[in-house]
Amino acid sequence: MTQKSSLHYYEDGDILVTVQNVTFRLHKNILSIASKVFQDMFKCAIESKEDLPTISLSDTSSTIFENLLSYLYPHKFIPITWENIIEFCELADKYEIAMVLEAADNFLKTHFQEKPLISLVLADRYRFKYIYKEASKLILDNLLEYKKEPDYKIISSNTRCALVEKYLDFTLAISSFQELKHQYDYQHACEKEPHLYTVCLNKQKTTTLYEEFFSGIQLDPTRPPSTNLNNFLEYCKKFKKKNEQLNQCGIYFVQNYLIGRGRGFSRFSSMV
Repeated sequence: MTQKSSLHYYEDGDILVTVQNVTFRLHKNILSIASKVFQDMFKCAIESKEDLPTISLSDTSSTIFENLLSYLYPHKFIPITWENIIEFCELADKYEIAMVLEAADNFLKTHFQEKPLISLVLADRYRFKYIYKEASKLILDNLLEYKKEPDYKIISSNTRCALVEKYLDFTLAISSFQELKHQYDYQHACEKEPHLYTVCLNKQKTTTLYEEFFSGIQLDPTRPPSTNLNNFLEYCKKFKKKNEQLNQCGIYFVQNYLIGRGRGFSRFSSMV
């Protein structure tokens, strides 16, 4: 025995949709505009005793479907919140309702910092590229703590592997950068292209700059990746500014050799 929906049973509706034990009398045009899946389903609708075509939806909660209709019908609008976003995304994906997925994406762009784990789960499932990247940054910054939370386990195995891999890349990048302190092998640019440089920076000066550069920056794998990266980039900026009065060979040495050698670490910026 079904009952009429108290919110979405319109006397001028031209389609009956039954979900669990609730019947909704709706408008084909509104549902068809929102979803091609509904549009195709209407072609298979059967006539009911009320002389209206009828379809039944399985594996769907009548309450969630009612909320979805309240979003689609302009005079019954219901906003997307943390309380309903998971269900909204599931139904929107199932019935290919692009406008709801877009609204969910926009909601997360404003609120993903509140719940980065759930945001990443949804971004992974529904291909929200911006949210996937930004939520990953937050999680990577405190991965060991986030791994203890229950929601971490519902992240897809591929994404969990990617997070761990990037975190290991970060720690290895720091280790590799620290090893550069003992790998001075610079050949002056003026030795390779003498026609470009009229004054050479002597060997003693480059050695001093090399030691100063690597002794001045401290990277700590126990700190968040973004903190280390920001410290590194800020340090490079200041070191470059401090030595901008060097001759051509010196500027080349600072920009392309010293800072250039740190690019292996700065490439981590694409991850965090």
